Amino acid sequence: MRTVVADLLAKANCEVVEASNGAYAVQMYEECQPDLVLLDILMPEQDGIETLRQILDLDSDARVVMVTSLGMGMQDYLEQALDLGAVGYITKTAIESQLSGVLETVLGVQMPNEESN
Repeated sequence: MRTVVADLLAKANCEVVEASNGAYAVQMYEECQPDLVLLDILMPEQDGIETLRQILDLDSDARVVMVTSLGMGMQDYLEQALDLGAVGYITKTAIESQLSGVLETVLGVQMPNEESN
Protein backbone atom coordinates (compact mmCIF):
# COMPACT_ATOMS: atom_id res chain seq x y z
CA MET A 1 0.00 0.00 0.00
CA ARG A 2 2.87 2.37 0.82
CA THR A 3 4.27 1.93 -2.70
CA VAL A 4 0.88 2.61 -4.30
CA VAL A 5 0.48 5.83 -2.30
CA ALA A 6 4.05 6.93 -3.06
CA ASP A 7 3.48 6.38 -6.79
CA LEU A 8 0.24 8.37 -6.70
CA LEU A 9 1.90 11.24 -4.85
CA ALA A 10 4.85 11.24 -7.25
CA LYS A 11 2.39 11.64 -10.14
CA ALA A 12 1.12 14.78 -8.41
CA ASN A 13 4.73 16.06 -8.27
CA CYS A 14 4.88 15.67 -4.50
CA GLU A 15 8.18 14.88 -2.85
CA VAL A 16 7.71 11.60 -0.99
CA VAL A 17 9.56 10.32 2.05
CA GLU A 18 8.61 6.84 3.21
CA ALA A 19 8.93 5.15 6.59
CA SER A 20 8.57 1.43 7.14
CA ASN A 21 7.37 1.69 10.74
CA GLY A 22 5.98 4.13 13.26
CA ALA A 23 9.22 4.87 15.10
CA TYR A 24 10.99 5.65 11.83
CA ALA A 25 8.05 7.83 10.74
CA VAL A 26 8.54 10.01 13.81
CA GLN A 27 12.26 10.28 13.07
CA MET A 28 11.59 11.17 9.43
CA TYR A 29 9.00 13.76 10.45
CA GLU A 30 11.51 15.45 12.72
CA GLU A 31 14.16 15.48 9.98
CA CYS A 32 11.98 16.44 6.99
CA GLN A 33 9.05 18.44 8.45
CA PRO A 34 6.69 17.35 5.64
CA ASP A 35 3.59 19.30 4.65
CA LEU A 36 1.43 16.19 5.02
CA VAL A 37 1.75 12.81 6.71
CA LEU A 38 -0.23 9.77 5.64
CA LEU A 39 -0.16 7.39 8.55
CA ASP A 40 -1.46 3.84 8.66
CA ILE A 41 -3.23 2.88 11.87
CA LEU A 42 -1.56 -0.55 11.97
CA MET A 43 2.22 -0.49 11.61
CA PRO A 44 5.19 -2.46 12.90
CA GLU A 45 7.04 -1.40 16.07
CA GLN A 46 4.42 1.13 17.14
CA ASP A 47 0.90 1.74 15.95
CA GLY A 48 -0.41 4.79 14.18
CA ILE A 49 -2.02 6.21 17.31
CA GLU A 50 1.27 6.33 19.22
CA THR A 51 3.06 7.63 16.12
CA LEU A 52 0.43 10.36 15.72
CA ARG A 53 0.89 11.37 19.37
CA GLN A 54 4.65 11.63 18.95
CA ILE A 55 4.42 13.61 15.72
CA LEU A 56 1.94 16.03 17.28
CA ASP A 57 4.23 16.38 20.30
CA LEU A 58 6.97 17.48 17.89
CA ASP A 59 4.66 19.78 15.92
CA SER A 60 1.14 20.56 17.09
CA ASP A 61 0.36 21.94 13.62
CA ALA A 62 1.33 18.73 11.80
CA ARG A 63 -1.21 17.70 9.17
CA VAL A 64 -1.71 13.98 9.57
CA VAL A 65 -4.21 11.91 7.61
CA MET A 66 -4.85 8.39 8.82
CA VAL A 67 -5.03 5.47 6.41
CA THR A 68 -7.31 2.61 7.39
CA SER A 69 -9.02 -0.46 6.08
CA LEU A 70 -12.01 0.32 8.36
CA GLY A 71 -12.10 -3.36 9.23
CA MET A 72 -13.31 -4.81 12.47
CA GLY A 73 -12.22 -2.70 15.43
CA MET A 74 -10.63 0.02 13.31
CA GLN A 75 -13.43 2.54 13.87
CA ASP A 76 -12.40 3.01 17.51
CA TYR A 77 -8.77 3.63 16.49
CA LEU A 78 -9.89 6.05 13.82
CA GLU A 79 -12.07 8.03 16.24
CA GLN A 80 -9.18 8.16 18.69
CA ALA A 81 -6.83 9.47 15.98
CA LEU A 82 -9.29 12.17 14.95
CA ASP A 83 -9.77 13.17 18.60
CA LEU A 84 -5.99 13.42 19.02
CA GLY A 85 -5.65 15.77 16.05
CA ALA A 86 -5.53 13.85 12.77
CA VAL A 87 -7.02 16.11 10.08
CA GLY A 88 -8.86 13.30 8.34
CA TYR A 89 -8.67 9.77 7.04
CA ILE A 90 -8.72 7.79 3.84
CA THR A 91 -9.63 4.16 3.33
CA LYS A 92 -7.42 1.65 1.59
CA THR A 93 -10.29 0.49 -0.61
CA ALA A 94 -10.71 3.94 -2.20
CA ILE A 95 -7.18 5.24 -1.80
CA GLU A 96 -6.79 6.95 -5.18
CA SER A 97 -10.01 8.96 -5.19
CA GLN A 98 -9.76 9.91 -1.52
CA LEU A 99 -6.08 10.79 -1.75
CA SER A 100 -6.91 13.21 -4.53
CA GLY A 101 -9.44 14.95 -2.29
CA VAL A 102 -7.01 15.11 0.63
CA LEU A 103 -4.25 16.62 -1.51
CA GLU A 104 -6.60 19.26 -2.84
CA THR A 105 -8.16 20.10 0.53
CA VAL A 106 -5.06 20.02 2.72
CA LEU A 107 -2.31 21.12 0.31
CA GLY A 108 -4.12 22.72 -2.61
CA VAL A 109 -2.48 20.18 -4.95
CA GLN A 110 -4.39 18.45 -7.74
CA MET A 111 -3.71 14.92 -8.88
CA PRO A 112 -3.13 14.69 -12.62
CA ASN A 113 -5.86 13.09 -14.68
CA GLU A 114 -4.84 9.69 -16.09
CA GLU A 115 -6.26 10.75 -19.47
CA SER A 116 -3.92 13.76 -19.59
CA ASN A 117 -0.77 11.63 -19.13
